[in-house]
Amino acid sequence: MNACGGYAGTTGALVAATGTLQLQVVTTSQYGDFVLTDEATGQLHALRASGVDPSAPVGQRVTVPGFENGKVEGGLPLLDVTRVDPL
Repeated sequence: MNACGGYAGTTGALVAATGTLQLQVVTTSQYGDFVLTDEATGQLHALRASGVDPSAPVGQRVTVPGFENGKVEGGLPLLDVTRVDPL
């Protein structure tokens, strides 16, 4: 963690998104390990899953806490997540 309470290399606030976890597929962004559409906002997020088991609950409803970490111009917002919480 850095002095701001975030993880080193992160640029934004701590956020949480809830939705169905999907593997990253071909998108305009091409970054992240998974994608998730937040049920509350409809926003699609690319997820970079540092330390998350690759057998994470893909296809299941989850909440992912993470730090906003920018995005490629025209791409998806990127969340750095360190855990996936099945619901």
